[in-house]
Amino acid sequence: MKKIITMALCLVSIALGAQSKFDNRPDRPFFVSVQGGLLVSVNENAFSYVNSGRFADLITAQGSAQVGVYISDHFLTRISVGYGGNASAANTEDTAARGFYPYRFKSVNLFWDFGFDFLNRNTTSSIFLPRIYLGLGYAHTFGFTDSGHPWQTIKGNNNAFGFRLGFMGEFQLSPVFSVILDLAGEAYGDWYNGLQPSASDQKLKDGYAGFPFDLRACASAGVLFHF
Repeated sequence: MKKIITMALCLVSIALGAQSKFDNRPDRPFFVSVQGGLLVSVNENAFSYVNSGRFADLITAQGSAQVGVYISDHFLTRISVGYGGNASAANTEDTAARGFYPYRFKSVNLFWDFGFDFLNRNTTSSIFLPRIYLGLGYAHTFGFTDSGHPWQTIKGNNNAFGFRLGFMGEFQLSPVFSVILDLAGEAYGDWYNGLQPSASDQKLKDGYAGFPFDLRACASAGVLFHF
């Protein structure tokens, strides 16, 4: 009987310890984070990578840093600054050789995100906090390589507005330190990749110029600090 009572007291002690593990989170509404990972570029002529058996070349590296604050138990906002590589290609369908004309460029991406935590951030029942976020952004693209296209010119040093929708999971390892996973889809104005197809380009291939945004799908992992 004594052993049973002792074991029960130990379990209660462990449970209480787990519940109080993050009790000081209300005193730490601010956070900073750094993360990095991969992205897939989906711009005009992205299909030419697939047709040439070069889909893997659409995958490039990216990284970012954020600073933010909880404005309530469920809502937060953050500023994010990112840097990464991007892949695109020049016109294929309207060239005599139907060649493959890939090029790369770099970008700096600034976003103001608004997030929603599905769980109250002060919960003691879970160390995993799932959230979604919506961001408004601005990007500068530069460092364009030569596509080798016979006549199409790629415009460099571009500025474009953007927006994104994402999901982030935060695994809290202590009141101060967390590991995060971040998945996001981003859309930018059509000059982001240095090309803006005209209405006549639509005749070349269905969907070629029909979507007015350049797209990126990003997957990141990183660390987050509360303070």
